[in-house]
Amino acid sequence: MVQTEYDAIIIGAGAAGLMAAVFGGRRGKKILLLERNEQAGKKILISGGGRCNYTNLNTSGEQFISKNPHFCKSVLHQWKVQDTISFFKAYGIHPTEKHLGQLFPEAGKARDFRDGLLQEALQYDVEIRYGARVKDVHKSEDLFWVYGLEDKLSAKKLVVVTGGASVPAMGSTVFALELAKSLGLSLVQDKPGLVPFTGDENFLASFGNLSGLSAEVDISTNSKTFREDILFTHKGISGPGALQVSSYWETGGHVKINFLPETNFQELKENQPSVTIKSVLSAKLPTRLIEHFLSKFPFATLPFREISRKQIHALEEDLHRMKFIPSGTQGYEKAEVMVGGIDTKGLDGKTLEVKTIPGLYFGGEALDVTGWLGGYNFQWAWACGYVIGNQL
Repeated sequence: MVQTEYDAIIIGAGAAGLMAAVFGGRRGKKILLLERNEQAGKKILISGGGRCNYTNLNTSGEQFISKNPHFCKSVLHQWKVQDTISFFKAYGIHPTEKHLGQLFPEAGKARDFRDGLLQEALQYDVEIRYGARVKDVHKSEDLFWVYGLEDKLSAKKLVVVTGGASVPAMGSTVFALELAKSLGLSLVQDKPGLVPFTGDENFLASFGNLSGLSAEVDISTNSKTFREDILFTHKGISGPGALQVSSYWETGGHVKINFLPETNFQELKENQPSVTIKSVLSAKLPTRLIEHFLSKFPFATLPFREISRKQIHALEEDLHRMKFIPSGTQGYEKAEVMVGGIDTKGLDGKTLEVKTIPGLYFGGEALDVTGWLGGYNFQWAWACGYVIGNQL
């Protein structure tokens, strides 16, 4: 059994792990990066359809879900969005803003982020081992011992950034959670986040013929509302809006959809009595969705003056306050992130070091810090990597 000592061992060569390796390498530290997959950054490569929505101009603590909502602020303050932009510009990656502050590379692909980080890590003599399976970890005196299938490795500091349970096809595991629990840290119950909803038989019977249709709506659950597109699918509802609220949804709870958030039917009845509801819908909704509502409310072809307040109220219930009780979600197989994870109360908010085990760091998706859709989770990963890397 080979024994080698390092300044730091980093388990997980995703976004946070690669960043930690780069910044640890810049400090002249002897770093070993262990990755269980055959290549680094597999989730980086598939993000944004291969384009990589790598940060968001609107990043603040408000876009993150956590049992301890203030925990992420110090880390995000140490590595701001502008730091991410400047850092990747040095790799020749320049940003272009898309929707709601989302930044993508102006040219190039997700692979450029991964390859740039890898090249810099190697420039600082970071050692990378692929196909690495960690069997056990423990601390003895001032060293962490990492046991693989053949190696016995030691380091003064240990970083665990192996991600969470989402997208298992990319090799994701709950290794970090299991290790944290074995070391006495608390966990916040995890669940799939940024994940499509599934509908029951009644929902699918009513909306199944709309599969493939999208519309911009206000969608909400647990008092959290997003104005985003939703996409009807053969299983339920997906699209950015559904993914956003899925992270806040609790099993058995309802999701409310407002298809016409800017439209007040009562005011239209008073101010434009000769206008038909159908004409109002035609200016705002896709044709197939209009046909769906017209089949339920044939009076919608009449002018407002001929429609009773009771009929308008019935229309509003469906168009402004439609309640959808998902039968569930499509689970971790389709989830972009994991909500929950390692309870942050056990970590130093400025360094991400475990309070009770000096020299041990957790970061990234494994922590109970989950961002919205739109580049926030990448910003969190880059920031975690930077903060940890500067502690090595």
